[in-house]
Amino acid sequence: MSAPLAPEPSRPRYHGYVMVGVAVAAMICTLPGQTIVVSQFNEPIRAALDLSLREISLAYLIGTALAALPLTLVGKAADRLGLRVVVGAVALSFALALCLLGQARGFLSLTAGFALVRFLGQGSLGMLSSHILAMWFERRLGVMESIKHVGFSLATLVLPALTVALIGALGWRRALVVLGLGVASVLLPLVATVFRDRPEDLGQRLDGDLPPAEGEPEAPAAADPAFTLGEAVRTRALWTLLASGPYLGLVGTAMLFHTQPILASLGVEDPKAWAPYVQAPWPIALTLTPLFSGWLADNVDARWLVPAGLTLAALSCACLAVANQGGLAPTSWFALSMAVFGVAMGVMISAVGPTIARYFGRAHHGAIRGLSLSIGVAATATGPFLLSEGAHLAGGGFDRVFAVFACAAVPLALAGLTLRRPQK
Repeated sequence: MSAPLAPEPSRPRYHGYVMVGVAVAAMICTLPGQTIVVSQFNEPIRAALDLSLREISLAYLIGTALAALPLTLVGKAADRLGLRVVVGAVALSFALALCLLGQARGFLSLTAGFALVRFLGQGSLGMLSSHILAMWFERRLGVMESIKHVGFSLATLVLPALTVALIGALGWRRALVVLGLGVASVLLPLVATVFRDRPEDLGQRLDGDLPPAEGEPEAPAAADPAFTLGEAVRTRALWTLLASGPYLGLVGTAMLFHTQPILASLGVEDPKAWAPYVQAPWPIALTLTPLFSGWLADNVDARWLVPAGLTLAALSCACLAVANQGGLAPTSWFALSMAVFGVAMGVMISAVGPTIARYFGRAHHGAIRGLSLSIGVAATATGPFLLSEGAHLAGGGFDRVFAVFACAAVPLALAGLTLRRPQK
């Protein structure tokens, strides 16, 4: 009678999946610094501080532009001090910044408050959420980034309405304090308990790979490219990626920020009432697209995905360029544009971030991602300004500006076709 087979050792639970949850929580906590939530405070702040629409728009533009400047330093700090320390410091600072924004008394203090929440929320915390995933995953990084953004997109369907309710119940100043307390109460306990910087700290391996069985040879590990920031900026691949991602941020922020004026220019009656309905396809598409685009990012070369995302963005702009030509109602053209742009963003989110990590490695990933986010945040600051000024120069219509935006995607898409993993 043969002896019973010994049970196979159980596969250790990979802590990277816990860190995916932490990254999702961090990304959701950026929302109080994102345009979709910050914009809910515009009217009550204007009324309280007696600011014109142009003044509050200028404060937001200057604040967002300033927020872009120090992001590379945050990335370098994460590389040097470790993610756990930097995420904890940023989370606490962001919570305090939201409270300080609630104390704004005029244009200058409001601009400073906008700069802090945009720098610490949208910029630093958003960058660090991607940095977390890049430390724990390589082959499945696209899927994990998609999971993160599905969670974020679902939260965008809830938090703006919750913010409006908070402002109505408590006033805008106390609502900001509540949001700050929420950020601190979610992230700081996670940092104190389950947060770990990288799998090696727990004796684990990237992607949860198992060590070889006893007696089996060690499989050669893929060498980390380990590009420094200085080496990375000398590659064409990095600048192709740094131009492609921010292009979508520029155009998308411009669309959202000026939705009501765009609808009014198309002859839509009561654009304020229509705005949330025509914008709704965006978060829906952005929620659904990562369900498949993450798999694509792990299995399809970036030189195909990046041009695909840019082509979709150009089609979205083209919808608004022809929205006054008939065929569909202007509101239908706008809703279609939002749906296509949501798909474009989902593809680009899944493609660009993981490609940066794969091309340039983990060793200096924070610094490189910091530069990427600096350019991205600056693009979101300039998008609304470029659209409004372009419309002014074009005589008040937005169609020609969106035609230019669509054409601008063409050389970027062609450059994307040349993407290759750089060599040192």
